[in-house]
Amino acid sequence: MSVLKNLTEVSKKKQVDYINSFDEVLLDIDGVIWLDNTPIQGAADCINNLKKLGKKIRYVTNNTIRSTPTIAKILTERNFITNAEDIVTPKETTIAYLDQLNIKDKDIFIIGTQNMKETLLNVGYKLLPDPPAVIEEGITSTLSYYENNANVGAVIIDFDFNFNFIKLQKAFWYLNQPNTAFIVTLNDRLIPVGDKGPLITQYFAAQALKEVTNKEPVLMGKPSDICIHFIKESFNIKDCSRTLFVGDSITSDMSIAANAGFQKLLVLSGVSTTEDIKDWKHPEEYKPEYYINSLNDLNNIIKVNLSLT
Repeated sequence: MSVLKNLTEVSKKKQVDYINSFDEVLLDIDGVIWLDNTPIQGAADCINNLKKLGKKIRYVTNNTIRSTPTIAKILTERNFITNAEDIVTPKETTIAYLDQLNIKDKDIFIIGTQNMKETLLNVGYKLLPDPPAVIEEGITSTLSYYENNANVGAVIIDFDFNFNFIKLQKAFWYLNQPNTAFIVTLNDRLIPVGDKGPLITQYFAAQALKEVTNKEPVLMGKPSDICIHFIKESFNIKDCSRTLFVGDSITSDMSIAANAGFQKLLVLSGVSTTEDIKDWKHPEEYKPEYYINSLNDLNNIIKVNLSLT
């Protein structure tokens, strides 16, 4: 069993060799770049110094709360200069997957953000309306929302601030139809947002639907094969062994890196902790060679060893 090492504690030669071992860097955003839009100390300097070294910088997030152009705008405003073409979210992978299913003549029921809904509407997909936010309590009133709609092509479970029981029940009804695709945008259980977080995601709702429908959901975000294929194609990645994935989640970030053949770097500025490192409960292949507390550590290594200020 390999030992996970703190990159700040290895020799200067190993630090330099490590930095020289990759040409492209893929980064998660929440918990790596910022917490609730507040940049993590040293992160912007780190990204800009990596660019000075000639590294290509791209972002892969499971967050669908904002549009991809808006994410790019917020990053740029915080000195992470980028554009929407260098960011992949489950919105892009979901559209690509729906296009493969060829169901623009079908209805889609989505539990998700308004941004995700608008993204799908803008490319021509038909969405069923949300049920009321509050319904009369009782079985009879609940059953009044039942709809035998044979034209539903897919149910999509995304992050939803206004999640409620009747949305879950309607998703269950639609998924009981044999030809309805079951799509899930993310498998993250928690979203790091700082001292008041983390936030619980709809992961648990998706797992409940999986159990009661006996349908296996198709994952759009990290660490799915769909996401891996999409980012390799979108970013024209030729050599996975010289691509570094930096993330705070073992189950989403380290796993996608392992499955894709990327190098891995775990940061402890988001959902993962020192306890996760000491008491490793994940597949051995997910374990990176190194971890750091935050991108500030990597930035200091770059400045000290490679004469960047």
